[in-house]
Parts: sequence; C-alpha cells; structure tokens
Amino acid sequence: MSEGLFKEERKRRVEDDPSLEPAYPSKRLNTSEDESRLKRSDEWRNPSSSRENKGDSDHRFLPPKKSVVEEDPDGEIPGSGVLGFQKEAIWRQMQHYKRKSVRAEQRIAQLENKQSVYDSSLALANTYMHKVFEDLKQFLLRMDDGSKSRRIQPEDERPYQSELLKEIIRPGIQSKEVEAALEHTWVLTNDILTELLRRVDYATERRTSEADSGTPGDQLGHERAKVDQLQARVHSLSEEVHTLQGELHAKQRQIVAVTDQLSETSDLLSNTERTLDRLKMSSKSASQSLSHTEEDKRRETEMEVEDVNSASFIAETRLADIQHLRAKNLSLMEELEKNRLQNANNVANDDLIRESPLYRNLDEEYKYQLKENDVLKQRLDKNSVDLNESRAERARIAEDMEAEELGRRRGLEAEMKKLESDLTRIRGHRDQLQHNLDLRVSKDEIEIQQLQEIRVVANARKDRIHCLEQDVLRLKLHMAANTGDRALITFFEENPDGNPILDLRQKLKDAQHQIRELKHKVSGQNHVPLSEDAASTDRQWEENVEERQDSLSSYKKLFGEAGSEVDAMKEFATRLEEREKELDKLRGKLEAFEKTESRLGSEIETLGKAWSELEEQNSRKVLDLAEKEDNILRLMAERTKYDQKCAMLTKQSATANNLAIALRRQSDKQLEQIRNLEQREKMLLQQLNVLERDVAAHKASFEQQQRSLADHLQEIAQLKGAERNWMSKYENATQLLKQKLALLENEMEERRKAQESLGILQRKVDKLSKTEAGPDAGLTKELEEYK
Repeated sequence: MSEGLFKEERKRRVEDDPSLEPAYPSKRLNTSEDESRLKRSDEWRNPSSSRENKGDSDHRFLPPKKSVVEEDPDGEIPGSGVLGFQKEAIWRQMQHYKRKSVRAEQRIAQLENKQSVYDSSLALANTYMHKVFEDLKQFLLRMDDGSKSRRIQPEDERPYQSELLKEIIRPGIQSKEVEAALEHTWVLTNDILTELLRRVDYATERRTSEADSGTPGDQLGHERAKVDQLQARVHSLSEEVHTLQGELHAKQRQIVAVTDQLSETSDLLSNTERTLDRLKMSSKSASQSLSHTEEDKRRETEMEVEDVNSASFIAETRLADIQHLRAKNLSLMEELEKNRLQNANNVANDDLIRESPLYRNLDEEYKYQLKENDVLKQRLDKNSVDLNESRAERARIAEDMEAEELGRRRGLEAEMKKLESDLTRIRGHRDQLQHNLDLRVSKDEIEIQQLQEIRVVANARKDRIHCLEQDVLRLKLHMAANTGDRALITFFEENPDGNPILDLRQKLKDAQHQIRELKHKVSGQNHVPLSEDAASTDRQWEENVEERQDSLSSYKKLFGEAGSEVDAMKEFATRLEEREKELDKLRGKLEAFEKTESRLGSEIETLGKAWSELEEQNSRKVLDLAEKEDNILRLMAERTKYDQKCAMLTKQSATANNLAIALRRQSDKQLEQIRNLEQREKMLLQQLNVLERDVAAHKASFEQQQRSLADHLQEIAQLKGAERNWMSKYENATQLLKQKLALLENEMEERRKAQESLGILQRKVDKLSKTEAGPDAGLTKELEEYK
C-alpha cells in the first residue's frame, strides 16, 4: 500500500512539472482542498467545458500569457484580466476534481480487489469450518453408544477460540450477518469439541476405575495430567504469541499511519507548489506591492503563538504515547522474562523451531518490517530533499513574484499616466474645436443675415426696374396707337368700306354677349363641384374674359362707347381733336420720358451690372455656405468622434481603475492565502519534525523490540522443542488411550451380549419356575455362572 502511495506521489510530481506537459489547449486550474476551502466565496466555477481524461493520468496545461488591456483598431476594449483569471481558476479546479476522481477510482478498484480476496478467503474458511463441523458431528454420532456421560467440569472454563473468530469479531469487519453465522458455527463446533473431550475424560476415568491393577491407571492418569499441563502450556504460549502478534500489528498500523501522514504532508507540499504556481501566474496582473501592515504583523504573531501552542500540545500527546508504549514494552519484557525463567530447563531443537510455521511467519513479518523500514527511510529522505527543494523554489518564486509585480505596477502606472495625458490633450483639443465651431457658426449666421438683406434689396430694385420697363413699354404702345389711329382715321374717311372700328365694335358686342353667357353659366355652375379639367377650362375662360375686358376698356378709351352712326363722325372729330391735344401733351411727355429713358437706361445698365455682380456674389456665397456646411458637418462628425473617443477613454480609465481595485483585492486575498499557507507549512514542518522524532523513537523501540523478539524467538524455539517432546509423549499416550478405548468397546460389546443372553435365560427361568415346582439344578448352576 505504501509503495502504491509512493508511486502515485511520484507520478503526481512528474505531472506537476510544467516542462513535461504539452502545449496548452486552453486554460487550466491546479488548486488544493485548502485553497477551495479558503476561496470558496471567490471560486469562479461557471465553468468552461470539461475535458475527458485520456488514460489514467490527467494532463494539465499552462495558460497563455495575456496583456492587461489591449485596444482594438475600432476602439473597443476586450474583457479585463479578471475574467481571464476566473477562467484560469475554473480550469484549474476542474483539473483538480478530475485528479481526485481518478484517485478515488483507483482506491475503489483497490478496495474491490481486497474485498474479492477477503470474500474468497472467507468462503474457504467457511467451507473448512463446515467440513470440520460435519466431521465432528459424524465422530460424535459414532461415539454415541447410548450411555449417559456425566459432565466433568474442567479447570479452565474458557472456551476454545480460533484466530478466524478473533479476526471476524474485530470491529473492522462491517458484515454483521457473517459475524453471526461464523459465531454460531464456532459455538456449535466448540460445544461438540468440549463434549468429545468430556466423553474421552469420562471413558478414561471409567476405564481406570474398573481396571484390575492400579499401575496402568496411575501411569495413565500421570500421562493425562502431563498432557493437560502441556495443553495448558501450549494454550498459554499461543495466547502470548497472539498478544505479541497483536502488538506487532498495532506497531504496523502505527507505521502505516505515519506513512499516511507523510503522504498527506507530501500532498500538502505539492498543493502548496501548485498554489505558488497559480499565484505566480495571477500576480502578473497585480497592481500593488506586497506591504505588511501592523495588523498583519499582529495576526502573524498571534498565529505563531497558536502554532507554538498546537506544537506543544502535539508534543505532549506524543510524549504520553511514547511513555505508554514504554510501559507496554516493560510489561512485555517482564512477561517474557517470566516465561523464559519458567522454561529455562527445557531444551529445544533449533532446526525444528526454524521449520515451525510460527517461526516462519515471524521471520517473514520481520523481513517485511525491515523492508518497510527501509522504504520509509528512503521516502523520508526523499521527502526531506523535496521539502528543501520546495523551500528554495518557494523563495525563488517569491522573489520572482515581487520583481514581476513591481515591473507590472510600474508599467500600469506608466500606462495610467499616459492615458491621463492623452485624456487631457484630447479634452483640450475638443474644447478648442468647440470654440472654433461656435465662432464659425456665429460668423456664418451673420453672413446669412447680410445675404438675406442684400437679396431683399436686390429683389426690390428688380421689381422697380420691371415696373419702369412696363411703363416705358406702355408709353411706347400708346404713342404707336396714337400714330396708327390718325392714319386709320384718314384712311377710313376716304374708304368707308371695311371700317375696322365698326368691326371692332361688333366684335366687342359679341364679346360682351359671350361674357354675359359665360357669367350666366358660371353662376349656374357655382354650386356644382368641378373637376380638375373643368376648373382648368374655367380658369382659361376667366383669363380670356379678363383679356377681352382689358381690350374692351382700351377700345373704349380709344374709340368711346358705341353710339349712333349719325353722331359718330362728329364725336369722332371731337375726339380726334382731343386726341391731337393729348398727343401734343404726350409728345412733350415723350420727350421728357426719352430723357428719363436714357437716364433710366443707364441706371438699368448699372443695376444690371450690379445685379450680375450680386448674383455672382450670391453664387459665391452659396458655394461658401455649402463649403461651410460641409465643414460644419465634418467638424460635427469629428466632434462626435472625439466625444466617443473621450467616452471610450473615460470608460477605459474606469475599467483600469476597477481592474486596479480588483487586482488590489486579489493581491490582498492572495497575500492572505500566502500567509495562511506559510503558517500551514510551518505547522506541517513542525508536525513533520515531530513525526521524524517519533519515527526515530519508534525505530529505537522497534530495534529494541526486535532484539527482545529474537530472545523470545529463542525461548519459543526451546518451548517448541519441549512441546514436540511432549507431543510425542502425548501421541504415544493417545495411541495407548485409543487401544484401551478399543478394548473397552469390545468388553462393553461382550457385556452387552452377555446381558442380552442373561435376560433371555432369566425369562426362560421364569417360565420354568412357573411350570415346574422345583428348580432345575443345571439351570441354576448355569445362572450362577452367568451372574
């Protein structure tokens, strides 16, 4: 068992070596039970997907190194280092659980193998006891001759017990049914054996009492007494041997317990190594130095006092156990000295003692204990070497952790300073851009207002120019009409046919009649909802009507109202004169208007030039406004981008602060765990020193017991020789006893036959006495002979 534990420990150490592991496929976790108890609140299980073990050995992998904060090209920040650390912790815990499951399966397989061995041995013992019980019952039936034997009370009332029953009655066996069945079988067997021995004793006593001569009976009684003494001596020696074996088994159990404690210490050392590895990986993201406060020092002093108290308590308990073992050894030595003095006169043969099974068993156990002692020495040396290596490795790891933590802290401080400087620079640039944007927007608003005022002035001048052009055109038309009317009047005076005035008047009447009809239609159709086509036609008719009314009004101004044909010429002449007068006036006005027209033409040209210049300026302003709008949009986009970048930087600084706080907390917890582990390591070292002293003391006591055991073996060999002599005598006595028992059986058979014949003859005598008056002399003589 110890060799199997040693192999498992060595295999675990090989697996814990990072140089022997393959490239990591993902993150891993190697934590111990102590770490799981200490960090149960911080354990990070969500767990990543578990990986199946290939073979009996579980492969563990080193996690990849990651930077604390990396910025993507898009400006996004990935997860902080806390999430990666939690994933690594989850993977390590999964690997630890896998190893525990593998070890539990191995132990279950070993226990199943042991159970199968125990079942087979128990089945063999049960069949053997059953056969012995059946043989004893058959022998008892053969000896049962119908005679009632009186019960002889032996001197020692202790029942005969077997080693199998002792082993079964031990509290280590859990099966109550097997215990009950074996105890019942053993009780029946013991009863049969006691009954057989009592019957043999009764037969020997009866034989000695009925024998004629007293010499063989005395000799047989003397031999029986010697046999009883020898049996008692054998029983006492067997009990002493059993007690020695029990003490030897107790020593073996103590040695196994010490080996288990050593294996537990080695497991704890390996767990501390794995913890230090995990702390080494996790401390790369720490942000504060390892500083012990006064409260921590006070806690350390209190824990050291508790360690000293616990060590003193353990030392006292170990001292009490050692004194108890010494007292037991002294009592055993006294008993063995008494036995040696009692058996000093007996001479034994060494060869027979060496060939005895008890001596062989003791020799094998002695060799086994020597081997176990050598294995324990080797394991202790190896554990001491591993402990020294682990101490050196721990010191080196602590130095590396401190150096790496200082470097990481400096790097984080430099990055924080750089981020703060970038943040201040970006904020200043953002404020400057905001100020420039506000100035540009205010300037653009002022320019837009100026352009609107210029546009209003230009539109007013344009309307004024258009009105003046209309007036000039109207005056020109009026002048042309006046010149044309005079020519027409002179023409139609010479040729009255085809007078256009009459035609125009007729057309005017027709137009008025048409207008009245249309108005009547429109008035009739006002309440009817018109469609779009009808509305368009109505609008066209209205426009036509307005044009006709304008032309009619112009005709009325020129030709007057339509009157009779008689007064038309007079009225026309008067009007013509009036028109001539008006024409003279208009000529004067025309001259004035021509002067003003030249002046207005020059003004119109200057206004046209100014208008073209204004249009060019407006186009330039429009282009400038478009460019300004583009610039404004670009600046707004830059502003949003800078706002996003500032928000990202603030978020990054917040995450960095949170990360620093989390790392600070983690470092505090890790320091607390390191202190706890160091205290636990101190306790384990103290326990290991105590165990080493106990092992040395047990080794000295074991050597002393080995020497005493050699003396006892010599005494046992002498006793074995005496026992063999007595056994030979006992065998001779048993052979004589068997012969005498056979003779007694024959005599009892003859006596039974004689009693039967005597009964027959007695019945015959009774019959004859009834039939005959006097007795027959021959029959009476024969009767007397039979009596």
